[in-house]
Amino acid sequence: MTPSEEEVYRRQKSGLAWLAAYLLTTGLIVWSVYLIRARTMQSLDTPEARAAWEEWRQAAAQSSSESVQHAVPSSPEAPGLVLMRDHFGVMLAAAIVFGSVLFAIMMFFIRGALQSTHRGPD
Repeated sequence: MTPSEEEVYRRQKSGLAWLAAYLLTTGLIVWSVYLIRARTMQSLDTPEARAAWEEWRQAAAQSSSESVQHAVPSSPEAPGLVLMRDHFGVMLAAAIVFGSVLFAIMMFFIRGALQSTHRGPD
């Protein structure tokens, strides 16, 4: 059974709508990650934040001599700052990959739920 022209047109239109939704979703993911990076860099790359991190490191070093042993962070910079500055490309790629996988799963479920033909036993 060959699909009618109307069905082919509907599938093409549906495919373009899914592509537009995917591009919009990916764009929102990229924008969100850049926004989070900017806010993190703005809040952690200040002299006050560096002083607070150094104070915390010293407090962790002093408390490690008590009953619970803590590993004192060796980095002179906060982990969030290092993550967003030095490993941003990896984080962005991971966000895009995970977002794409979630989008594909949701698309599969939504398309299955909206399918108009019933393919049950004859």
